[in-house]
Amino acid sequence: MTLKSPHLSVCHDITGPTLLSVPAVPVNVDHGNKEKSIETERGQWGSKAEFILSCIGLSVGIGNVWRFPYLAYQNGGGAFLLPYFLLLIVVGKPMYFMEVALGQFSSLGPMSVWRCFPLGRGIGAAMITISLLVAIYYNVIMGYCLYYMGQSFRSDVPWSSCYEWWGADNNTCYVRNGQDRCPVAIDKLARKYKSKFNASTKFALDGLINVTLSDKKSSALLPQREYYSALQNCTNATQTASEQFWERFVLNITGGIEDIGVIKWDLAACLFVSWMIVFLCLMKGVKSSGKVVYFTATFPYLILIILLIRGLILDGAGIGLRYFLIPQWEKLKDVTVWRAAAEQLFFSLSVASGGLIMFGSYNKFYNKVYRDAMFVSSLDFLTSLIAGIVIFSVLGNMSEKLGIDIEDVVEGGIGGLISLYYATTLIHYCCYCFQGGQYILNLMDTYGGGFAITFIAICELVALMWGYGIKRFCDDLEFMLGTRPNLFWKACWFVVSPLVLINVKEVVKPDTRWGPADPEVRQQYFKKQSIGFSEPEPNTKELDNPALETGGDRF
Repeated sequence: MTLKSPHLSVCHDITGPTLLSVPAVPVNVDHGNKEKSIETERGQWGSKAEFILSCIGLSVGIGNVWRFPYLAYQNGGGAFLLPYFLLLIVVGKPMYFMEVALGQFSSLGPMSVWRCFPLGRGIGAAMITISLLVAIYYNVIMGYCLYYMGQSFRSDVPWSSCYEWWGADNNTCYVRNGQDRCPVAIDKLARKYKSKFNASTKFALDGLINVTLSDKKSSALLPQREYYSALQNCTNATQTASEQFWERFVLNITGGIEDIGVIKWDLAACLFVSWMIVFLCLMKGVKSSGKVVYFTATFPYLILIILLIRGLILDGAGIGLRYFLIPQWEKLKDVTVWRAAAEQLFFSLSVASGGLIMFGSYNKFYNKVYRDAMFVSSLDFLTSLIAGIVIFSVLGNMSEKLGIDIEDVVEGGIGGLISLYYATTLIHYCCYCFQGGQYILNLMDTYGGGFAITFIAICELVALMWGYGIKRFCDDLEFMLGTRPNLFWKACWFVVSPLVLINVKEVVKPDTRWGPADPEVRQQYFKKQSIGFSEPEPNTKELDNPALETGGDRF
């Protein structure tokens, strides 16, 4: 029971209108009836489990099983994990909580929610645009999953050997487990004899040969007999069977983006089936999608746990885990590591793309969304770690099996390796249904996320916490949840998160690729930039336009 606030009413008498104060009276407020009336206007989740599983399905995906392990390798292993974890605490979790709470309070989508601050409507439009781009190329990836699933029903998978029927070039194609490439074979031999021979033994022993290794910088002394034997048993082929099958048969790829080619009808059919599956899942709104997530959000974890157990018992798994978990601390000084961690964080959690606001909008108004947000964001990080362990345990096994350093295994085949375990990692090679569509999708993958999502997140934080006002936002959450956000959340939303994002993205600095196109002029430009600019003397010797010469009219 609550008190209805006093209000003023107008009473007309012979002396004119008079304002009368009506005292407060007790009024029964039935929250259950309110929520039922809202549900008739806007669909709601059938249960809290549907909301949590939907958030898990949105957040846990390709970003965890493909992008996270690859970026961790690329940016120093554990040295990437530390920035990622810190950004998760001060940016990821606060923004995740903020977005689902915003949607739950308003029961509005990412466009209409900006009624709270009309100047921010462009942010909602940007969110929808990003979501559209991601949905397009994610469905392309799912189409390729279906294609490879169909090919896997053959008695022998096509990429297990260099078969002529799918167009393999026997001069350049090889099977990695069957034969080493010559540079790899020589490097393996060099590691074998690295501690046995040195420059001082060169003149003391006969039958040694000095060989330059694949890095073109170092050399090694090797026994001639074993050296020539290795050359006879290795191959000079340059592409694996799986790579040629992808490029020559699946894609039949063209030479460049300027040549789009013709439609690949088998891929078009797979893409159509992918979109039809999406339609069937969404055709009844949250009533149908909420039921689908019971399978789609849980089944990947079953597969991931199976692969985790299998990976940990492989020989050499420890090599990969050490490479994944032991940090290269010097890389923490590199801002690109922090930038990669920020981009991965948004890509993985699906923050600043509108989906979380939309999912939160289907919640019941008094749902304790804080606990849900903390659970899902923590589970997302745990999933990324498990996926990294799975990938790098297999890499360690390949390193031991092939007798090469793990750096060489990763450099040569992380895309192929992960695609063997997760068909979804075909994003590195994805395309539309045209032969040259791969190049278009690479553009979408590169520029559809990353900086764009981070910039949207900065604008979102500024618009809500500085435009709408952090006090108003906290008042809204207190009204909805019964408790007021503590100092940590307010500090992150108001100051810490925006400043961290601005710094790691260097939004006030030009891109590293900015500068003159001519290499010689570019070198002079950066040299001048390092020592400081002064007012240059006008150079008119090479001006093509006479109107710009000294002495003429200048502007």
